[in-house]
Amino acid sequence: MSANEDFEIQRLQDRLKIVENERAQDEEDMRRLRERLKAVEEERDRVVERYNALEESTAITETRVKQLEEKLNILVVCKEFFESTARREKERRRKIEDDLTGQEDEVLRMRRIRRDLEEQMDDLKAEVAMLHRDNKSRTDVTQKESELLLPLKRSRLRLDEESADTTSDVSKSQREEESEL
Repeated sequence: MSANEDFEIQRLQDRLKIVENERAQDEEDMRRLRERLKAVEEERDRVVERYNALEESTAITETRVKQLEEKLNILVVCKEFFESTARREKERRRKIEDDLTGQEDEVLRMRRIRRDLEEQMDDLKAEVAMLHRDNKSRTDVTQKESELLLPLKRSRLRLDEESADTTSDVSKSQREEESEL
């Protein structure tokens, strides 16, 4: 494993820890938002009940009805706000999960690359060992061949020397004959 791969894995693990911490914080925020939403919904329900009770009563004044309607509108706006906030949080969490998935995929890809490189390295080591054996066997064959050819070469040298001696004897006799003439 190269230093870059170790560094990349460590960086991704650090990023994963950060994302997990952010996720835990997001879950706590969502829990508080849900509690607040529940409180707002309970408040809305109380207001609606009161509104219904007042509506049933014929003695309600018009100004009191308007105040309750305004409270209801505020609650609806708050609910919409909290719902939109919850949607944004959900989208943000989804994005974080997608990022985590992408990082996990990257880690897996890096591990596959590492495994492939290790396999290639093993293959190359095996090939080098095979070449060393092949080279040694060739060297052994060449050495054996030299040992077997050595007597033949010696015989040939002797023949060449004898032939040269014979040739030189023949040329000496020819020279002597020429000089006699």
